[in-house]
Amino acid sequence: MAGATANLQTACLFGSAIDAKAVARDIDIVLVTKEGAGEKGWHAIRDWRDRLAVDFEERFHMPLSAMVVTPSEWAEIDGVVVREREVLI
Repeated sequence: MAGATANLQTACLFGSAIDAKAVARDIDIVLVTKEGAGEKGWHAIRDWRDRLAVDFEERFHMPLSAMVVTPSEWAEIDGVVVREREVLI
Protein backbone atom coordinates (compact mmCIF):
# COMPACT_ATOMS: atom_id res chain seq x y z
CA MET A 1 0.00 0.00 0.00
CA ALA A 2 2.74 2.50 0.88
CA GLY A 3 4.22 2.28 -2.60
CA ALA A 4 0.93 2.99 -4.30
CA THR A 5 -0.21 5.71 -1.94
CA ALA A 6 3.09 7.54 -2.47
CA ASN A 7 1.60 8.28 -5.91
CA LEU A 8 -1.63 9.62 -4.43
CA GLN A 9 -2.21 13.37 -4.39
CA THR A 10 -5.55 13.27 -2.59
CA ALA A 11 -8.46 10.96 -1.80
CA CYS A 12 -12.02 12.07 -1.07
CA LEU A 13 -15.16 10.32 0.07
CA PHE A 14 -18.30 11.64 -1.65
CA GLY A 15 -21.83 10.71 -2.61
CA SER A 16 -24.45 9.03 -0.46
CA ALA A 17 -21.87 7.85 2.08
CA ILE A 18 -21.51 11.40 3.42
CA ASP A 19 -25.23 12.21 3.33
CA ALA A 20 -26.77 11.37 6.70
CA LYS A 21 -30.25 11.21 5.09
CA ALA A 22 -29.29 8.78 2.33
CA VAL A 23 -29.00 5.02 2.35
CA ALA A 24 -25.69 4.20 0.72
CA ARG A 25 -25.66 1.31 -1.76
CA ASP A 26 -21.95 1.74 -2.33
CA ILE A 27 -19.09 3.87 -1.10
CA ASP A 28 -17.80 6.46 -3.55
CA ILE A 29 -14.25 7.74 -3.42
CA VAL A 30 -12.09 9.64 -5.85
CA LEU A 31 -8.35 8.98 -5.93
CA VAL A 32 -6.28 11.74 -7.53
CA THR A 33 -2.90 10.59 -8.76
CA LYS A 34 0.24 12.69 -8.79
CA GLU A 35 1.07 11.50 -12.30
CA GLY A 36 -0.70 11.55 -15.63
CA ALA A 37 -2.61 8.71 -17.24
CA GLY A 38 -0.43 5.82 -18.30
CA GLU A 39 2.47 6.78 -16.03
CA LYS A 40 3.92 4.29 -13.54
CA GLY A 41 2.35 5.97 -10.49
CA TRP A 42 -1.05 6.14 -12.19
CA HIS A 43 -0.91 2.38 -12.84
CA ALA A 44 0.16 1.76 -9.23
CA ILE A 45 -2.89 3.61 -7.92
CA ARG A 46 -5.23 1.75 -10.30
CA ASP A 47 -3.80 -1.63 -9.24
CA TRP A 48 -4.07 -0.67 -5.56
CA ARG A 49 -7.68 0.50 -6.11
CA ASP A 50 -8.58 -2.86 -7.67
CA ARG A 51 -7.16 -4.80 -4.71
CA LEU A 52 -8.73 -2.41 -2.22
CA ALA A 53 -12.18 -2.77 -3.81
CA VAL A 54 -12.11 -6.56 -3.40
CA ASP A 55 -10.91 -6.36 0.21
CA PHE A 56 -13.43 -3.62 1.02
CA GLU A 57 -16.41 -5.57 -0.29
CA GLU A 58 -15.35 -8.74 1.51
CA ARG A 59 -15.00 -6.88 4.78
CA PHE A 60 -17.95 -4.46 4.65
CA HIS A 61 -20.34 -6.29 2.28
CA MET A 62 -20.75 -3.13 0.25
CA PRO A 63 -19.14 -2.19 -3.07
CA LEU A 64 -16.39 0.39 -3.19
CA SER A 65 -16.70 2.62 -6.22
CA ALA A 66 -13.32 4.31 -6.55
CA MET A 67 -12.44 6.50 -9.52
CA VAL A 68 -8.82 7.15 -10.32
CA VAL A 69 -8.24 10.52 -11.93
CA THR A 70 -5.25 12.57 -12.97
CA PRO A 71 -4.69 16.10 -11.65
CA SER A 72 -6.07 17.57 -14.90
CA GLU A 73 -9.15 15.32 -14.76
CA TRP A 74 -9.65 16.32 -11.13
CA ALA A 75 -9.61 19.99 -12.15
CA GLU A 76 -12.51 19.25 -14.51
CA ILE A 77 -14.71 17.24 -12.11
CA ASP A 78 -13.93 19.01 -8.82
CA GLY A 79 -17.12 20.84 -7.86
CA VAL A 80 -19.05 19.35 -10.80
CA VAL A 81 -19.11 15.56 -10.31
CA VAL A 82 -17.58 15.61 -6.83
CA ARG A 83 -19.31 18.42 -5.00
CA GLU A 84 -19.58 17.74 -1.30
CA ARG A 85 -16.80 15.56 0.02
CA GLU A 86 -14.81 14.44 3.01
CA VAL A 87 -11.09 14.60 2.39
CA LEU A 88 -9.42 11.33 3.40
CA ILE A 89 -5.87 12.15 2.30
